Amino acid sequence: PCILWIEKSQKRRSNSTNHVLCKTGPYKYCQHPTIFAWIVCGIGIWKLTCHHPSSLIVLVWIYFHIIKQQLPQEEMLLKYTFDREYDIYQQTRRRLIPGLY
Repeated sequence: PCILWIEKSQKRRSNSTNHVLCKTGPYKYCQHPTIFAWIVCGIGIWKLTCHHPSSLIVLVWIYFHIIKQQLPQEEMLLKYTFDREYDIYQQTRRRLIPGLY
């Protein structure tokens, strides 16, 4: 459901000729809802399948790597595309986890 909500919000706000910074739907609560949704899905899959500590360590390592690499690249592109509007957007929302980070 989270991924569908994100996709629906993105489709309402963009077209091929004019990019608009999405600020509604899940983007109202955090800057990177897609990555947050994948983290929640990964934890859910881990809980449903094995509960083995080593698999949790691998999961955390993978997500840490994704966050460390992906977030700065996305933010740099958004800053380049939207400039001051993105600065304001960053100041009014949490980066990844609504209410925490």
